[in-house]
Amino acid sequence: MKAKSLIRLLLLLLVIASVVILAFRGLRSAIEPVDKRVSVAVIGQKGLAHQVIAFYFHGTGRCLACRRMEAWAWEGIERDFSTELQAGTLQWQVANMDKPENQHFVQDYQLFTRSLVLVELEHGTVIRWTNLRQLWTLLGDKPAFMNHLRQEIGQYLRSS
Repeated sequence: MKAKSLIRLLLLLLVIASVVILAFRGLRSAIEPVDKRVSVAVIGQKGLAHQVIAFYFHGTGRCLACRRMEAWAWEGIERDFSTELQAGTLQWQVANMDKPENQHFVQDYQLFTRSLVLVELEHGTVIRWTNLRQLWTLLGDKPAFMNHLRQEIGQYLRSS
């Protein structure tokens, strides 16, 4: 009788472990970095008089909040500014600020943590930038996050 109970317990543990693994995989895929991104090496498109780049800077270690920030930012940009993305007047770029080749961004945009930075270019030259720090306080309120993102990007795009 003890052998039967032990086998039942082992099968139950196997089922529970399988459910936990599947749940974790589902959660991980929901917060994976966005694949639709432009290489950091390509900054600014030649021939465009006015362009805005939305940079998401992350580190090598990425927490749930960092992944949410990136996912929500891309979701909002893709939904609200698809025309500008296609035209090239708005670009989305993701960069690991811990990599040596991206260290200059830390100084360029005064980064001290993971950040979403809007950069405005005129004929390929940076004329202004803004670190959207307030987005971090809005990670618990998706509609407010999306609204703030839409307003900030809209202001940059309208300034041409």
